[in-house]
Amino acid sequence: MKYLVHPVNIPRKLSLRYEKPVANSTKAWESFKGKTAVQNSLLPAQKHLCSYCEINLARGETELGYHIEHIELKSINPNRTFDFSNLLISCFDSGYEISPSTLDPNPISCGHSHAKKNEFDSWLFIKPTDQNCESYFYYELDGRITPHSNLTVDQVSKAEYTIDLLNLNCRRLKRARRDMISEGFEFINNFLGDPNVLSDFSKLELEEINNKHRSFFTTRRQYFQEFIITQPM
Repeated sequence: MKYLVHPVNIPRKLSLRYEKPVANSTKAWESFKGKTAVQNSLLPAQKHLCSYCEINLARGETELGYHIEHIELKSINPNRTFDFSNLLISCFDSGYEISPSTLDPNPISCGHSHAKKNEFDSWLFIKPTDQNCESYFYYELDGRITPHSNLTVDQVSKAEYTIDLLNLNCRRLKRARRDMISEGFEFINNFLGDPNVLSDFSKLELEEINNKHRSFFTTRRQYFQEFIITQPM
């Protein structure tokens, strides 16, 4: 999960719609004509990553698509349907882009995960808009996300709830994170004797290019940031 700071400027159509009452949140959102402006505002703020799983959302790099996600479900709190601070971009366009299989019976994650559709506890859910959200999670070498070892018992419960709710340990995501970590350490092992090469590699893993980060940014930072050589002042 990657921390999201919303842009200061709220898209105009969204701001105007927020001032009006919402009788039926589903119909109101379906008829809203300002979604493109909302996406264009949020994607750069998220560095073109899904705020939940951190896969790259750039067109052409994923066939999953993406959608505007209500962090707190609009069915639970209709008043936040057009609240900019309650919106982010999550992977999957419709939620039907990947079919279940024997190997991966539950491949849909993040905003369209079946659990989030059917269950939501605002107190337990760790939101990407929470300033300390990234500190709740640790990324294992095998690609799993687990609660960080520094957490309290209550914080562990929140981390586990969020991981399960968003299905962040589905086979598809675990495999993708594992492969990324393995490829990174393979490169590192090949250049252990050259700290400058390792530093350049780490910088490339974490740098922002055209306002975009590479997929699984916080996982890359956890494993590769330590190899960056700090230049003397």
